[in-house]
Amino acid sequence: HRYDAVSYYVVPGTELEKTYKGYFKDFKDGDEISNHSNYMSNLKAINDHTFTFSTEENYTFYSHENETIEYFFKKQYTIGKSGDSYKVSKIDSEKINEKRYKTEEDDYDYD
Repeated sequence: HRYDAVSYYVVPGTELEKTYKGYFKDFKDGDEISNHSNYMSNLKAINDHTFTFSTEENYTFYSHENETIEYFFKKQYTIGKSGDSYKVSKIDSEKINEKRYKTEEDDYDYD
């Protein structure tokens, strides 16, 4: 199950867990995500055990159906102490850009 790859980093029972389980169950063999950049900033302590930080994330999703989608998101993560480690409890996302095209066609843009 593809969710297992990220489940260690997500707080169980959160809305984030529910969302990610639903997202990853739709992945098929041949689907792939390539993360190109992930810039982190604005690390802030909410209290001794909870922190937030911002990211700018650029990645490409390659579909088993020969579609490629390039994404750029700004996200706000909330992480907290969970046992001996820290886990993500919430991610607020803002999609900045999305470009879709068929893999076998050069530069075809559906937008």
